[in-house]
Amino acid sequence: MLSRFAVALLFLAALPLEAQVQPAATGESAASDEDLRMTLPPPVSGVPYPRVTGDEVRSNYLRGSVAFDAAYVDNAFSGEFPRPQHETTLTVRPAISFNRTSPRQSATLSYSPGFTFYRPTSELDAIDQNADVAFLYRFARYTALNVTNSFLQSTNIFGQAGAAYGGGVTGTAGNEQILIVPFAEQISDTLHATFSHQYARNQMFGVGGFFGMLNYPNASQSPGLFNSKSGGGSGFYAYRVASRHYLGVTYEYTRIVASPPGGDSVTSMQSILPYYTFYLSPAISVSLAGGPQYFKVSQPGVADSSAWTPVATASVGRQSERTNLALSYSRTVTGGGGLLGAYKQDSAALSARARLTRSWTVGADGSYGNISAATSGLVVTTESGHRISGKGLMQRTFGEHFNVELGYERLHQTYRGISLLSTSPDTNRGYASLNYQFARPIGR
Repeated sequence: MLSRFAVALLFLAALPLEAQVQPAATGESAASDEDLRMTLPPPVSGVPYPRVTGDEVRSNYLRGSVAFDAAYVDNAFSGEFPRPQHETTLTVRPAISFNRTSPRQSATLSYSPGFTFYRPTSELDAIDQNADVAFLYRFARYTALNVTNSFLQSTNIFGQAGAAYGGGVTGTAGNEQILIVPFAEQISDTLHATFSHQYARNQMFGVGGFFGMLNYPNASQSPGLFNSKSGGGSGFYAYRVASRHYLGVTYEYTRIVASPPGGDSVTSMQSILPYYTFYLSPAISVSLAGGPQYFKVSQPGVADSSAWTPVATASVGRQSERTNLALSYSRTVTGGGGLLGAYKQDSAALSARARLTRSWTVGADGSYGNISAATSGLVVTTESGHRISGKGLMQRTFGEHFNVELGYERLHQTYRGISLLSTSPDTNRGYASLNYQFARPIGR
């Protein structure tokens, strides 16, 4: 379920987390107060880059929509069937969102259920849902609390925003998804909070915490994968060398617990990462971070294993009035995500969107991940594997309320020892979507 803390935020009137580009990301002039206020650089913010263009960002609106998706999937494989299923799906997905901004606090809330019908295999019919909360509260002009919560209950991640591509592009190492199980029932919930205080014109510090869980309620749909929980804390320091240059360091501790029948597999990680963020313009940021990481793995009946390893991440974000682009690369040690043990992971992600005209929009998403076991002599789900996914879309708007979207998605995964994925590594999906939407201003 959604974290109780996040549910309580639903009743607070309030802006999404501070942008990962400088204030006035649309290119407009920033107010003098915004010139003085430091932003949270991507390596410490812990949230994805925006997925929308600047002219789609509006505050104090209630929005609603309903989408009708028709799709063809050449491999709807959940582990319950001896061979891939070629399916035609129809999904009805209503959605509602709300954002409210005031000088001191802001919040964005969204909720969307989905009803998917499969043919010819009606046994796969399912109901999905996802909800997101982003909350900002300013205790003082330069002291703020940022909270995000994301909940997903799904049996078909295709169509869920960003879920098939690692959950979005971030500038933080370790946020990448290891593997994707597209047609197994799964429940995930992630809570992230950051408290920041700017105590001088060009200096800021902050602390944060996060919690996440991933459950596979139906074991027959996800053989060889296990429920997991993760949590940890972080601290950071940021120094604004000049108006567009940020230097700093962050410390992070993460603990991941996977729960097979024989006892928990625990992976803990600590890292110290100096970072640098450069804002080429108010709309474009480039971030680099790298340093040492220490990890330790504990499993029942086996001696603990630990080691030091380098970790690095690089990211670029651009959000202008008509375009949006985010790129990232990360090398780190991670775990969980249904797997046992610890893994060295190289990953990359892409998100892009462009409004060609008032009526036409094109977009693309993609991700890449490659893993290998970080230790020897311990129980692991797989020794190595890789994932490549991509999506292309074209959208046409008709008037104020309607749009039609056409898209193609491809997912390829190969993980040695995971029969669920190695038996049928490729999934292709083509879709067409008709969407009705409305927006109403509030608090004006």
